[in-house]
Amino acid sequence: MVLARYINPINQVVEELTKIKDGNLHIDASYIPTPNEETYNLVNALSILSVTISAYISEISTILDEFSEGNFKTVPKQNYIGDFQPIQESLVSISTTLKQLISNSQVATTDVTNAEAKISQSAEELAQLTVEQSDLISSFKSETIEVTQSVINIIEGMDKSHEIAQEMADTAVEGKAVGADLVNAMNTIDTSTREVISVIKSIEDIASQTNLLALNAAIEAARSGEAGKGFAIVASEIRELSIKTASIVAEIYDKIHANLAYLDKGGIMVGLTADTLDNIITKSTINLDTSKQVLHSAAEQKDSLHQMINRTEYLEAELSKNAHISTNNLDISHDLMTQSEILKEQLGIFSV
Repeated sequence: MVLARYINPINQVVEELTKIKDGNLHIDASYIPTPNEETYNLVNALSILSVTISAYISEISTILDEFSEGNFKTVPKQNYIGDFQPIQESLVSISTTLKQLISNSQVATTDVTNAEAKISQSAEELAQLTVEQSDLISSFKSETIEVTQSVINIIEGMDKSHEIAQEMADTAVEGKAVGADLVNAMNTIDTSTREVISVIKSIEDIASQTNLLALNAAIEAARSGEAGKGFAIVASEIRELSIKTASIVAEIYDKIHANLAYLDKGGIMVGLTADTLDNIITKSTINLDTSKQVLHSAAEQKDSLHQMINRTEYLEAELSKNAHISTNNLDISHDLMTQSEILKEQLGIFSV
C-alpha cells in the first residue's frame, strides 16, 4: 500500500507527460496526489510546464494569426526562457522585417503609382504628338506628291522641248543641205545658161551671115534678070528667115539676161538664207546643248523627288508604327497604373 501510494502519482505524471508528448498541452494535474515533497515538486513542475508551454504556443499562434491577417505590429509579450528565447527573437525579427518590407513596398508602390501617372501622362502626350506627326507627315506627303507630280510633268515637258530642239537642229541642218543643193543647181543653171548664150551667139552670127548672103544673092538675082527671078524669091525668103531668127535670138537674149539677173539675185538670197541657216544651226546647237544640260539636271531632280517621296512614305510608315507602339505603351501604362492601385490597396490592409 505504501509503495502504491508513492508510485501511482509518478505513473499519473507520466500519463500527463505522454499527453503533452501527443500534443495535448492543456492538462490538469490537480487530481494527482502529492504524498510527499518530491511528488509535490514533480506535479507542480508538470503544471508549470503545461501552463508555460500552453502560454508560449497560444501567444505564438496568436501572433501568427495576426501576421496572417496583415497585422505585423504584434510581438511576443512574455519572457521566453531557455530554448524558447530564439523563438521569441525570431518572431520579433520576422515582425520587424515584415513591417520594414511592407513599409518599403507601400512607399515603393506610391512611388511607382506616381511614376506611372507621369509615365501615363508622358505616354498620352507622346501618343498625341506621334499622331500629330503622323498626320503632318501624311499631309506633307500629299503635298509633296502633288508638287512632285507637277515638277515631273514639267520635266516631261522638257523632254518634249528637247525633242523639238533636236528636230529644229536637224531641220536646220537639212535646210542648209537643201540650200547647198539649191546653190549647186543654180550654179549649174547659170553655167548652162551661159553655154546657151554662147550657142545663141553662134546662131546670131549664122543668121547675120545668112542675111548678108541672102542680100548678096538677091543682088545677083536682080542682075540676072528673068533667069534669076526664082532665085531672088528664095533669097528673099532666106533673108526674111534670118531677120526673124535675129529678132528671136535678140528676144532670147533679153530673157536669158533677165534669167541671169534673177539667178544672181537668187544666189544672193540663197547666200543670205545659208547665213541665216548657219545662225539657226549655231543657236539650235547651243539651245540643244543647254536643253541637254537642263534635261540631265531635271532627270536628277526627278530621281531626287522620287527618292524624297519614297523616304516620306518610309517615314510615314515608321511614324505609323511609332503611333501604334505609343498607343500600346499608353494601354500598358494604364494597365500598370491599375495594377499599382490594386497593389497599393492590397498593401494598405497591412498594419505596420
